[in-house]
Amino acid sequence: MEGELIRRCQAGNERAFRELFDKYYRRAFGVARHVVGNHDLALDVTQKAFIEVYKHIREFDVSRSFYTWLYQIVVNRSIDCMRGQARRRSVPFEDHPSRFVSPEAAIEQIDVRECLDKLPELYRTALILRDIEGLSCEEIAQATKCTNGTARWRVHQARKLFREAWELGRLVRERVN
Repeated sequence: MEGELIRRCQAGNERAFRELFDKYYRRAFGVARHVVGNHDLALDVTQKAFIEVYKHIREFDVSRSFYTWLYQIVVNRSIDCMRGQARRRSVPFEDHPSRFVSPEAAIEQIDVRECLDKLPELYRTALILRDIEGLSCEEIAQATKCTNGTARWRVHQARKLFREAWELGRLVRERVN
């Protein structure tokens, strides 16, 4: 089914591209939002990623996973966006104003975002793709153009560094209170 949808896109069928867009937009946006940490920037990243998909869909090999290819593009555009920012600023995971979050949950989201922001870019991306987006290490390897072993190592190191940052933050919060 998906292969046929992609073939129709490759033939220039705009309705088919709209179907593909509708099918994957939320997931692509979710990855972008988690990587860049900002709702508005994630919208820009997602739009740029789909423009790139549209421009290069004819080059896509339908024997490959479209999902992995799209994620590779979204992650790369997210990294480009972050590099373009003079400074990263810390924002909660859920920065969408219509969603109610308890004060305790909001503080925890801010703490998680701050810990993620402390990770080196490669580790942060691997951790988000694995633990938030649920990609396998093989899919992460394809999306980030590295080996499966490297993807596993990055996830392992990211979890270790995140845990250290979390524990340090917890100690600081306990001393303040």
